[in-house]
Formats: sequence, structure tokens, C-alpha cells
Amino acid sequence: AVLWDAGISGSGAAGGRWAVSAALLGRGREHQIELTTFSFGAAISECERGQQWERVLQLLGRARQKSLAANVVIYSSSIASVHEFRHWEAAVMMLSEMRLREVRPNTHSCNSVISACEKGRAWRQSL
Repeated sequence: AVLWDAGISGSGAAGGRWAVSAALLGRGREHQIELTTFSFGAAISECERGQQWERVLQLLGRARQKSLAANVVIYSSSIASVHEFRHWEAAVMMLSEMRLREVRPNTHSCNSVISACEKGRAWRQSL
């Protein structure tokens, strides 16, 4: 599982190959490799770098289905991916979910939510 996670994490480093990370995550399930919070976090980070916000939301949903404890990396990357596309509602929802699940937001996640609200002209929600 550790080598599989390394493949997911490192696959996008050279040229934003987010699709490779997502594919490895899918194949891990096929090969009965236990996917972890790190596995999903790495794939979500790669998809965020590749501006694949829809894929990020799918992966976040799969992590929830597996009852994995989403961490600050998963949430911050997820929020960052939606903020670029003015999906402030999703960003605010994820920030609220972080608090409900007792995941402490970091500067990156908070700034991404504020930016999403700004881009979506929802300045009141950013307060």
C-alpha cells in the first residue's frame, strides 16, 4: 500500500498528470489494496493541481463512503479546487464540514474559501 500511495502522490509531479493518480486510485481497489486517507489525499491534491474540481468532489465522496477520516490536506485541496471555478457554496460547505468533523482549517483552506466567495460575489458568506 505504501508503494501504491507513492505512485499516486508522485504521478502528477512531472506535468500535472492527474489522470494517472485517479487511475491508480481506481486500480488499487481492483487489486484489493487498502486505500487510506493518504491515498485519497494524494489523488485529490493531484486533481486539484490539474484543475479537475469535479473529479476532486467525486474522490472526496468516495473517501466519505469508505468512512475515511478526511484530514486538512484532503479538505484544503478540495476547497482550493472548487474556489478557482467560483463554487463558493461547495467551499463554504466543506469548511463547515471540517469544523463538524473537528478538522482544524489551515490558512490555505480559509484563504481558498474567502477567495471562492469573492469570485462568486458572495462576500457576506466570507465573513
